[in-house]
Amino acid sequence: MSENRCETIQGEIPEGIKALLGQTDELDQEILYGIASGKTYNEISKNVFISPKTIANRMLALTKKAVNCGYDMRANTIASFFLQLRDCAIMDE
Repeated sequence: MSENRCETIQGEIPEGIKALLGQTDELDQEILYGIASGKTYNEISKNVFISPKTIANRMLALTKKAVNCGYDMRANTIASFFLQLRDCAIMDE
């Protein structure tokens, strides 16, 4: 991804969401990647070996954390931000 595009993405994603995504564990990151890739919870569950209900619960918890930070957004929006940050490798900044 081009440096200019990554700078634009970094400026578009709210700081609170970047911080929240930077604190996600490896399992949540796999789930977010699956969601951003258009997979269903059933499809994701086969890759991470947990039930679709557990995936739904983890994403509900993540969206609640986002709401507590002042951002009312769905899991697929958070997943889209995650994928953009991952592609630009700016999650640790």
